[in-house]
Amino acid sequence: MLERKFSLETCPNLKGDLAFRPGLGAAGVIVARRTQELRTVPAFEPAVILVLEGTKEVGRSDRIIPLAAGSYLTMRAGCEVDLGNLPSPTSGCYRALVVSFAKETLQVFAQQYPARIARDASGPAWQGLAPNQALKNSLLHAHQGFQEGPLCDDALRCRLIEVLILLADHGCRWPAPGLETDAERVRLLLSSRPAAPWSAADAADALGISESSLRRRLSQEKTSFRAILSDLRLSTGLMLLQTSEASIADIALACGYESPSRFSERFLARFGTLPSQLRLE
Repeated sequence: MLERKFSLETCPNLKGDLAFRPGLGAAGVIVARRTQELRTVPAFEPAVILVLEGTKEVGRSDRIIPLAAGSYLTMRAGCEVDLGNLPSPTSGCYRALVVSFAKETLQVFAQQYPARIARDASGPAWQGLAPNQALKNSLLHAHQGFQEGPLCDDALRCRLIEVLILLADHGCRWPAPGLETDAERVRLLLSSRPAAPWSAADAADALGISESSLRRRLSQEKTSFRAILSDLRLSTGLMLLQTSEASIADIALACGYESPSRFSERFLARFGTLPSQLRLE
């Protein structure tokens, strides 16, 4: 039987602004006091980032797009992009609000507002959007909803759908969720318990298929159980490093690494920077 020794919910030192709501999404504030350069940052769920202070750079060296304070970056589920977070020369701080949307939220949105859904999946993986006060107010309202424990799911879902309406009217339309790939099903399963000692057999059992079938299907999608688990844990660690005050050791534990040095080593290989370079200093 799977046990969870450490988790995002129970680790007492994971203080910060990051908040999850199963079936709805997540929200948090990214803070940096020195320049961050991160490669192939993934979006497991559709997300929008509002730059509050400083500048966000998007793209590789041959095509870098700067997004100033007040601008937005939208990322479709499954996309990967190189990012740079540059503190403001005036304040010495970079801050950005990030809100992601669970598949269930997008499904409700697609049912209620089909005219605001992209007709196919041929659109851009990410977009930079110009400042818009109504969208900013809506994002801040949604973020506040994640911080309010008593706020019911229906009320928070309404706030998130309002953001999606304004995003669509501002030029960002995502396609409705379709049938999930096996890799996406595995990723969704592991995301609720990244620190658990998962095995391919555990995942296959939870998904109701044989381990050999799961491995074969993932191979057909050009990935593997081990690759999905590693990427999920490291990406969770990236978000916690940017949105919490937890120590690197606590974050490593919450992501399934009992050795902070092993976590740092793999984080460097994945994102091109050390966890210590992302801390507030």
